[in-house]
Amino acid sequence: MSAFVADASVAAKWFLREPDTPKAMDLLRTGAKVFAPAFLRVELAAAIVRRFRNGGLNIEDARERLIEAADAIAEPRISFFSDTELLPRASSVALDIRHPLQDCLYIACAERVQCDLITVDPKFLARAAPVFPFVRAL
Repeated sequence: MSAFVADASVAAKWFLREPDTPKAMDLLRTGAKVFAPAFLRVELAAAIVRRFRNGGLNIEDARERLIEAADAIAEPRISFFSDTELLPRASSVALDIRHPLQDCLYIACAERVQCDLITVDPKFLARAAPVFPFVRAL
């Protein structure tokens, strides 16, 4: 795989230790180009803060992971598309598959760059994959 879109469920595993973290890290090790909507930055930070709020991280670890995440997503191998640019298509997809708009930004992004969208969100996968075969499970 030379390029892929990672949704927030995958990107969070790069910074939060979870069962699928090794598989998510393997994606990065391929050296493939990563694409995402700019909204990924907010979703990723929100996932780290949520883990802290739920007691899964102490405040020092949360701050460290937020810094690590900000630095990592600033790397040139990750390219972001403006949410505004993706919004018209994402809105249409959200209505078509009856799924939250935020997730559909990732579908619009994957269509734009013509590559696979990788997710670990089972509801998203169940709604999107039958219509969009490029939406794949981690």
